[in-house]
Amino acid sequence: MHITRREILDLLIQTPLFSHLPEGSLNLLADAMAVKEFRQGDFIFAINDSSEEMFLISEGEIILKLSNQEPESCFAQLKRGDLFGVLAIVFDDPR
Repeated sequence: MHITRREILDLLIQTPLFSHLPEGSLNLLADAMAVKEFRQGDFIFAINDSSEEMFLISEGEIILKLSNQEPESCFAQLKRGDLFGVLAIVFDDPR
């Protein structure tokens, strides 16, 4: 998957958390971002993992589940432009 820098900036501008930032700050944030690709069934993170990343979905959908519960419980379904993992970063807490 390839995403251009312009597409990253457009996603950031459309994200409520970042939409108010000045252009220079958006550029710095875009420069700090890395593209990661996940396949269906991949684990992105687990409960109690360290919180060093947040995620902005550029393509596809993600279902967040608590897999330590039977049956697995879905607590969020996210799509392009959605951001997750932010609270763990802000409060420097494990996931």
